[in-house]
Amino acid sequence: RGECTQHSLVCGARTGVFLLLRQTAILILSGSHTCIYSSPYLDAHGEEDPALKRGKPLSLDKNRYEALNLMWATGGFDYDSKVLRRSVLRRGGG
Repeated sequence: RGECTQHSLVCGARTGVFLLLRQTAILILSGSHTCIYSSPYLDAHGEEDPALKRGKPLSLDKNRYEALNLMWATGGFDYDSKVLRRSVLRRGGG
């Protein structure tokens, strides 16, 4: 098991939300599924920069951050259709 999985098991009751710095994406681990979620960081034009290829400055988008925070606070990772659509099942259920 990877470090994010271990941390979610020990500290997060099988749920974890991690910022993948090099991809500027969010890794969501919840129960038996994992999801790569949209970046909360956008450039001046409101676009993501996957893997930081363009090298433009990014800023935290308040709306995306608040939506992610609300989903975490309400346990919505197991019910949000965007998360579930992007999810894959993890072997061993977490």
